[in-house]
Amino acid sequence: MDCNSYRFSIEWARIEPEDGKFSQDAIDHYMNVISDLKKSGIEPLVTLHHFTNPLWIEENGGWLNTSTIKFYERYVAHIVNSLGSQITYWITINEPNVYVIAKYLVGEWFLNKTSIKDSIKAFRNLYQAHKNAFKIIKKQQQQC
Repeated sequence: MDCNSYRFSIEWARIEPEDGKFSQDAIDHYMNVISDLKKSGIEPLVTLHHFTNPLWIEENGGWLNTSTIKFYERYVAHIVNSLGSQITYWITINEPNVYVIAKYLVGEWFLNKTSIKDSIKAFRNLYQAHKNAFKIIKKQQQQC
């Protein structure tokens, strides 16, 4: 296919299926994916959040709860510390505008209720989470 890069997502729920409990098996799986890509001359491009959350995050209010920002930072730090030396290109949050619109504004995903107020709150929390994740990634890259 003459492909020189491959974008894939790391599933937060797979990495941290329970609050504060990280799966080394899941980390190893992604390490193997990255290793196989690099062996084939393909640059991995990692997306850290692609529309889904762990169930325990959803049960805690999802992106409407500001504590999700800190939980996301913890997850990002864990991934970056585990895999960051192998990754150059990161996407912190895939299409946050699409996520907010589909989930909170029009209720197409996961919820049957819609709210402009919730949409704004979720977008603000996602934006803050993105900024914090960016700082974590940049700090790790400067150390390499």
